[in-house]
Amino acid sequence: MRIVFVSQPRDPIAAGPRQRGSVAIVLAGLAHALAPRHEVTVIAPRAPDQAEREITEEGLRIRRLSAGSRNLHRALDLLSGLLPGAEPHLLAPSYHAGYQRAVLRALAEDPPDLVHVMVLGPLVERLARALPAVPRVLHLHDDFLLHFDRARARRRLAAASAVVVPSPWLARAFAAAFPEAATKIRALPNGVDLDLFRPDPKPAPRGGERLLFVGRLSPEKGVHVAVEAFARLAPHRPGLRLELVGEPGLLPYAYLARAPRSEALAAALAFYGRDPLTRFWRELVARGSGYREAVLAPLPPEIRARIGLSGSLAHDRLPELYRSADLLLAPSVCQESFCLPVAEALASGLPVVASRCGGPTDLLGARDGSEEAEVGLVVPKGDAVALANAIETLLADPERRRRMGEAGRRRAEAELAWPLVAARLERIYAELRSG
Repeated sequence: MRIVFVSQPRDPIAAGPRQRGSVAIVLAGLAHALAPRHEVTVIAPRAPDQAEREITEEGLRIRRLSAGSRNLHRALDLLSGLLPGAEPHLLAPSYHAGYQRAVLRALAEDPPDLVHVMVLGPLVERLARALPAVPRVLHLHDDFLLHFDRARARRRLAAASAVVVPSPWLARAFAAAFPEAATKIRALPNGVDLDLFRPDPKPAPRGGERLLFVGRLSPEKGVHVAVEAFARLAPHRPGLRLELVGEPGLLPYAYLARAPRSEALAAALAFYGRDPLTRFWRELVARGSGYREAVLAPLPPEIRARIGLSGSLAHDRLPELYRSADLLLAPSVCQESFCLPVAEALASGLPVVASRCGGPTDLLGARDGSEEAEVGLVVPKGDAVALANAIETLLADPERRRRMGEAGRRRAEAELAWPLVAARLERIYAELRSG
């Protein structure tokens, strides 16, 4: 089968293993897993240091196109948050319209058997008009379409031959909101490289207790909840440390303002500021660093000194951090569609404490007929006391953590290996080709 993956315009794709961003990691994982059995091409935006075309050792073709000014479209996205009720520019047909036109031209030159589009809904509508005979898979990684113009969302879902989402929770949410499209919505978990993310076969003894957070340092990720829980425990646990891995960055306010409101989300939105100009300044100029400082500034110096800030790390540097930690914290206050760090922690044999927020709950939940129900703990969103209690419970029970880690690795091997995920995707492709 001749398959073309289309990356979203903000995600350049490297030929090697190093990708930036969870959507790029997933695209590359699927494309590399399918390349030995199919003719696979990836169309992606071109970064300044990248060649226009590359072919990897396994035969994966990468074609790179100009995506225009990322900063311009990011600014338009941020500006949309200043207008009450405005939709994010990300959802508009004009979002990176030049990149969409270039992709359409490339596909028209040599139409494939199937096109798999990451996130970019407007492109799927254009493909339905330009190449109606070619099946179109729209791969969504979030729940944004559930909270904005329903008519537009219906058009995008109707234009797709199949809609892939990364968790059963998100599949159920889309099917409930758009019952007319329910039969084309499929849950497909994001995969994990089980050779890269694996438990340490001979863990070295170490002093102290290490908590780990991996992800964007942004209010909806609940970093403030993790820091508050850490601050509650640190005074009576002198060896406790918290490592925050990720760069500061705020989602455009318009993305979150339409989401179902909860106390936890309202507390997170407060970090954006009360008026549009403050929000614009914090999103575009401070770019999230103000949030990080607001979270850390109230801490006593002796507590603050025990929180590490690693910044953004290459994906292949994360395994050593998972293996050296005692617990991964995933305290999101929004509805996460999947949460790749939770999956990577399971593969690494690292127990997880996560908030009850969609995808992570699916990853950590019990499986029917399985005795391996416990691979982590789930706590209410935004509840720093509950998070601290769960952390303390697991830190006090190394044997329970060991059992959780082993069960998490088995779950990753059974459900999250890239060959398994790619095989499930191939079955979706086969249904589209046959029907």
